[in-house]
Order: sequence, then structure tokens, then C-alpha cells
Amino acid sequence: MPAGYRLQRNPLDFEVAVPQCWERSIDSPTAVDFVSPDGTAFLRVDQAEEAGPSAEQAWLDQEDSVAQTLPGYERIRIEPVEYRSWDTADWEFTWEGDDGTVHVLNRGIATDTRGFALYVSTPDSVWDSQGVPLLETAAETFQPIE
Repeated sequence: MPAGYRLQRNPLDFEVAVPQCWERSIDSPTAVDFVSPDGTAFLRVDQAEEAGPSAEQAWLDQEDSVAQTLPGYERIRIEPVEYRSWDTADWEFTWEGDDGTVHVLNRGIATDTRGFALYVSTPDSVWDSQGVPLLETAAETFQPIE
């Protein structure tokens, strides 16, 4: 585990490493957010009780409705990715928030019958230095709990 991170076990039956100083927030029965101290970045882990047959298709099916809610939405990519033995797809995009461009990568994972999403959001200006390492650490340490 990288320095400055802690392993977080959650009531939604998963564990993942998050930055030590980030606060956990549970505002939904299916999602847990870990938010940076300044509120500009977060990691959300979302769970669906039933995974669909294709993570990529799930993102394609949701894109239009999500894009309509995000000003300046621009898709970077939706594509399957190799991630352990699970059916997985990344949906990467930007949109225009109140404080500038926001960069998001949403990794959809069908682990067994359940589906999970690792959603990382940071200002676009710090995506490479903060967003990518956050996603990499979350992906390396994410583990569903049976």
C-alpha cells in the first residue's frame, strides 16, 4: 500500500485503500464516497446487487442520460479493460463544473453476480498527478468481501 493511504473496509461488502486524510461519506444505500479535505476530488465505490452481462454496454446505456446532466460533457473513451478476471470497462470523460473542468474515470466491474464501480473525480488540472494515482491504488487494493 502506498504511503499516506489506509485500507478501508466498508458496510457495502468491499475494502479499498484511500488517502489517510480523506473523509468517508455514505449518502446512498449503494455507494460510499471518500472525499479530499478541500472537497475537489473524490473516490466513489458504488455497488449493484446484480451485474449486467457487459460492463462496457452498461456504460454505453447510461452515457446519454449522464451527459445531459453534466454541462460540457465530453467523452474521452468507453472501452473494455483487462482487470483481474472480471468483466471490466472504463468510462473516462470531462465536464465543466463550477470551478473548471472536471476529469472522471468510472471503472465498471462485474465481480460475480454483483457489479461495482470505482469512480474517480478530480479537477482536470491535477488528473495526472492525483487522479491517476488514486485510481491505480484503488484498483490495486479493491476487494469485494463475500
